[in-house]
Amino acid sequence: MSVAPSVSYSITVRLEVPSRGRAVSELTHVVEQSGGAVTALDVIPFSHERLRVDLTCAARDTDTPTTAYILNQTGLFFDSQGLITLAVQYLKRATTGYERVLGEHHPNTLSSRNNLASAYQAAGDLGRAIPLYEQTLTDSERVLGEDHPLLSVESPSSKRPRYRSVPFRLQGSSARLPTTSRPM
Repeated sequence: MSVAPSVSYSITVRLEVPSRGRAVSELTHVVEQSGGAVTALDVIPFSHERLRVDLTCAARDTDTPTTAYILNQTGLFFDSQGLITLAVQYLKRATTGYERVLGEHHPNTLSSRNNLASAYQAAGDLGRAIPLYEQTLTDSERVLGEDHPLLSVESPSSKRPRYRSVPFRLQGSSARLPTTSRPM
């Protein structure tokens, strides 16, 4: 039995996006594809070139793969907008949520952890990025096997494959959800 999204489990995200409306459309699409429901959308001109958007969406629960997915996709959206500090905050929450709900070695958790490492790298925090990439690679090789096609991207500086992304479907989801992992 599928439970409908509820306003009891809602999240509001404030975004500042370019005045071209595509960013808002992409974010609402991600929410709806992941099983959430957009319950409010407030758009306010922020400047000549930017809009401030408050997006409220309802989920089925606060601790679900869907909620972690929404947080992950929101983090990736912030990253694509150059808002790295916000991206890191949302990707941390997504990774923590996936670890709590699916376990620390689930492919979705590994993908989210890789996204977080990538955001740390974009922020110039290599002290956090490199160990997280290395941990994710080690865990991915253990979970997927060293010869898995997703792990076969070769680094230009070595013969050892490097982890780039794990675009997997959410457990228990009837729809195939898009994954927007950024390759290294």
